[in-house]
Amino acid sequence: MKNTLLTVVLAFAASAAFAQDASQVQKLFEAGQYQRVVDSAQPGGDPAVLYTAAQSHQKLGENDRALETYSALAARDEGDIWHSIGLSGQQLMQDDVEGALASARHAVEMDGGMAEAHYQLGLVLAKRQEWPPAAAEFDRVTELNPSNAYAHYYGGLMHYRANRPDRMANHFEQFLKLAPDAPERPEVMQIHEDGSRKVTISLGIGTSRKTDQFNNPLSGSQRRSGRWGRAAPPFDPSVISAKQRKRRRQPQS
Repeated sequence: MKNTLLTVVLAFAASAAFAQDASQVQKLFEAGQYQRVVDSAQPGGDPAVLYTAAQSHQKLGENDRALETYSALAARDEGDIWHSIGLSGQQLMQDDVEGALASARHAVEMDGGMAEAHYQLGLVLAKRQEWPPAAAEFDRVTELNPSNAYAHYYGGLMHYRANRPDRMANHFEQFLKLAPDAPERPEVMQIHEDGSRKVTISLGIGTSRKTDQFNNPLSGSQRRSGRWGRAAPPFDPSVISAKQRKRRRQPQS
């Protein structure tokens, strides 16, 4: 009986430690500390950390390392939901969008209450330019995990594309609160300040690259009042821009 109780206590402690580590690593990711995220990931460790590490490799432009990390998740037992999430990430990087969609949907079917499953499905739907369904998936992530800043970021982008600037504004406001050090923050903030500039949206998810440009339609009164209007911030779920890299390399005073 004592041994059984000890086993339960140790399992609970390990689970709590995993959750804490995953939360801390997510905050590093949201602050643009991608190398620290990568360094924190251990083979056979918390799969949530490995998932964030894979995305960090992509942000660093290390696509081969990202693919290896997704593959490590995909190598887990087929009954493990992380197998499907990792497989979807791997397939998306290989431009197998249909396969990635099937794997992500299978993950959601396995556990509809898991935020990462909906997050991955949202990324795949965004790649397919299915804006309203993608927005719904990121909305679901924020319901399951309100502290996930990038779910709000991508949710805002998807709602912009789905012609819902009101919901875009709500998501971006949460993103700015939750991720004050995010690399994308200056671009999001600049929407308030310059309504006439062209905003580049990178639709690169995985290894492909595609960009569109939109004129920011914010009126002067909207900018002065801080309203969001229907402007689109940079959309780049896989890489950090050259401008952002330069900014992060500059020494702090």
